[in-house]
Amino acid sequence: MLLKYAKSIEELKDVVNNSDAKSYLILGCVSEKVDNFKSNKNIIGALFPKIIFNGKLYDSGFVVLGLDEDIEIKKLDLNNLNIDFEVDKKSAFVFVDAFSKNIGEFMEEVYFNFSDITFIGGGAGSLDFIQRPVVFTNEGVFDCIVVEKPFYDPKKKIDNS
Repeated sequence: MLLKYAKSIEELKDVVNNSDAKSYLILGCVSEKVDNFKSNKNIIGALFPKIIFNGKLYDSGFVVLGLDEDIEIKKLDLNNLNIDFEVDKKSAFVFVDAFSKNIGEFMEEVYFNFSDITFIGGGAGSLDFIQRPVVFTNEGVFDCIVVEKPFYDPKKKIDNS
């Protein structure tokens, strides 16, 4: 498993394109632009006001976690609250654009339809209340993405060199 800090979108592309990980979890800062970031690798990511890496607070850049397995990603449009996905695992990861419409209704649907599943994640976005592309995959920017395949094994060694 790979864990790195990339200080720019160019460095992020370099890390993703030159690593042998199968999938990536990327946490970045809203100061970065990801709406044109494309890759042939499986990616889930979100942007936040600040990120923490190795005990240091950053207001730019990305934390990149390279995963040794493929992840299954569901992309949802919260303007059309049709919760038509299934989660067949015990846990799932969710990123939601904090400024998307229908977040409350979405959370209710998730709670009532998947109450036996542990969800991990949260709302991505900025502190200035301006909506911008903040939740993304290798296919583009979305309102909400759900990863239903576990991506963390505490027994695997993390390489953050």
